[in-house]
Amino acid sequence: MKKKALSVLMCAVMLATVMSAGLYAFAEDLNVVTVSYYVEGEVKEVGVMYGEKTPKPDNPTKTGYNFKGWRVDSEEGELFDFDTIITEDISLYASWAQNRVGAIFDRISGIFEIVFGYVKMFIDYLRDLFGLGGDVIDDVTVGETTTE
Repeated sequence: MKKKALSVLMCAVMLATVMSAGLYAFAEDLNVVTVSYYVEGEVKEVGVMYGEKTPKPDNPTKTGYNFKGWRVDSEEGELFDFDTIITEDISLYASWAQNRVGAIFDRISGIFEIVFGYVKMFIDYLRDLFGLGGDVIDDVTVGETTTE
């Protein structure tokens, strides 16, 4: 009888231990909020304890752009202050400013597209004027030579 009582007592202690651990884990989950960092369509989620500050992540990189900071709005909202106490799930979005080199490159490539278009039109005009067959520009491949 003593063995049976001891076994029941042991089972009760084990059950109470398991239940309290489960309740503790559940209560722990209730105290965690999620901070979602969005960078170019990808998201990284970080769990933060309710009432704590979120750690500042490393600055992301994007070719031709400078990272300005994290915004609370996907558009041009205010920059997020990392001294803010987190009490609910939030989303933060990477904000970018095109650097001068990237802006200049975009302008130059745009100019080349325009110039190439005019050159193609001029060559097509000459082809029509002199009765040349075929589209001269479309037959040319940069970096290859042909022999006839």
